[in-house]
Amino acid sequence: MHRCALGGSTCVGVDLSPGLLQEARTFLTEFGTASRCLLACGDGLALPFPSETFHKVLCSDVIEHIPLPLQRGFLAELRRVVRPRGEVFLQTPNLLRAQVACYGRKWLAMLSGRDWRRYAVPWNHDGGHTGISSLASLQSRIGRIARPGDSVSVCHQLPTAPAQRTGMWASGLGAVGDLLSSRALITWKIAYAAPSPLTSKVVTTCPQIT
Repeated sequence: MHRCALGGSTCVGVDLSPGLLQEARTFLTEFGTASRCLLACGDGLALPFPSETFHKVLCSDVIEHIPLPLQRGFLAELRRVVRPRGEVFLQTPNLLRAQVACYGRKWLAMLSGRDWRRYAVPWNHDGGHTGISSLASLQSRIGRIARPGDSVSVCHQLPTAPAQRTGMWASGLGAVGDLLSSRALITWKIAYAAPSPLTSKVVTTCPQIT
């Protein structure tokens, strides 16, 4: 939000936690961008905004914390609040590479005589990442919600070192990127906005915005 506000955008941030919203408010005030940012306490499964409210929606490192059975409703809500020709940006870790790295570290620990049990717990059950999935399956869920004319593209982040979490970004890698990338930025371009059968509630006010 801070960086977008610095670029001249008016931003709205949503979180379930009043405490985290207060921390965000303090940060924005300290760095001088609070006047361009609104903060709302709300649920991603029932966003407190009318349909077609925003030009762009950024969801960074969130969807992997949402249980898989709820993700369809969450994605439908993101699409509902975006205007025609708007965009939804989803940034998320890649389960496939995380699992490969986890089991790789486990075997290396076993071979070197170190305690391998710390790697025995699946990564997707650690730290609340109960909704993390492969990039292909996430794109498939988006495809089931997308309307005719929507488009979805993926930009992969490839670590420049085996243990590195960050690195260069590249697009057009397809299945190779789905395997090797540590995380991805999925861009969902909205052709037109049609009411979703999963989000029939009509919101006329936006409560708890400060």
